[in-house]
Amino acid sequence: MEDINDLKMQIEALKKEVSNSKNQIKNLEADKLILSQKVSQSHNHTLLLANASPNSIIQLTKEFNILFINNTARILMNIKDDNFYGKHIKKYVPPEVYNDIENKVEAAFITNKKVESIFHYQTKYFRVVANVTNSKPEKSVLIITTEITEEVNYETELKFKSVLLQKVYDESENSLLVLEAESKQIISCNKTTYKMFDLNKNMDFDFIRNYIFSSNVNPTGYDADNAFAKAGIFVEETEFTSFTGRQFLASYQISLFEIDGKKLFFCKIADITKTREANRKLLIDSQKQKLHMEQSPLGYLEWNANFEVAEWNPSAEKIFGFTRDEAIGKHATFIIQESEKEFSDEYWNILISSSKGSRSKQYNINKKNELIFVEWYNTPLFDEKGKLLGISCLVDNITDKLKAEEELKQK
Repeated sequence: MEDINDLKMQIEALKKEVSNSKNQIKNLEADKLILSQKVSQSHNHTLLLANASPNSIIQLTKEFNILFINNTARILMNIKDDNFYGKHIKKYVPPEVYNDIENKVEAAFITNKKVESIFHYQTKYFRVVANVTNSKPEKSVLIITTEITEEVNYETELKFKSVLLQKVYDESENSLLVLEAESKQIISCNKTTYKMFDLNKNMDFDFIRNYIFSSNVNPTGYDADNAFAKAGIFVEETEFTSFTGRQFLASYQISLFEIDGKKLFFCKIADITKTREANRKLLIDSQKQKLHMEQSPLGYLEWNANFEVAEWNPSAEKIFGFTRDEAIGKHATFIIQESEKEFSDEYWNILISSSKGSRSKQYNINKKNELIFVEWYNTPLFDEKGKLLGISCLVDNITDKLKAEEELKQK
């Protein structure tokens, strides 16, 4: 009897274990279902993200058959039907694009690493990244394409401007130097710096800095500490002696600027010796011309492009009776007799018609409205582009000479 009871108890225990096992199986199946749903939700979420991506996303098998294409790729490839799954990618892309995809896919499968490159198609640029995925039942490659046309164009333009600026920097007729604001050490200087100061390439930046900016090293060097402290203020001209003893006149301009949080000084030094000498000669010539004009026994006047008085010397005042202040700005008709004023435009056209100048004798009127007989020597003035600036004239009052000739004829 005891054996029977033990057997019954074992049977009951087995029944409980079976029942527990069934419950565990049910729980596992429930967990599996929940997990499957989560995986499905995650997959759907991934698909939503992929389709919403601004980048083109394509998933291909090793044989180049399509597993997935997002909306951006479909628009880019002009795929309008939904039956692309399992079809060869070659059907949907131009030959040159397919060749690039083929190279990327093969390289990705061979190296089992990410393959990245820039692809130029028509007028656009793309960054293409191919990466092998371990998706089942077989490996596949994910190709993500991003348009970078604006980025490439910007980099190209930036590179062009950089090269252009470097060329301007190197070939500037002025000495250009860049220094660290804190240490005052030279970072860069152009070729003109060496030429202007008769320096050689073996001299280091410390020597160049001290030679140009420190009067302790070079008695004629410019002690620029105050200029650096007041960066941006134009530095007065200063005499300078080059490394070989050549003297010249230089002007300095120092400005402070910042790049990536680093403060720098930009220094421009101009050799103004020739300019100053040219200005001096021009001033002397101008003074000589002014003296000649003021002291000339002949009247001197200038017409501007509107046939108005622009210059009027003392002899012109004596001939016509008008002071300089009275004459400046007046139209030529103020010394033309009334009966001839309507022909003033014709006179003007005659004057400017001869580029080599002209000579004429005619009656004019003075301030007292008296007729005077005047000899004119006219020279049109043109700029380098051939535009008329005005006319310069020498005038001589030959009224008395004309009367003398007439009296002589009467005798």
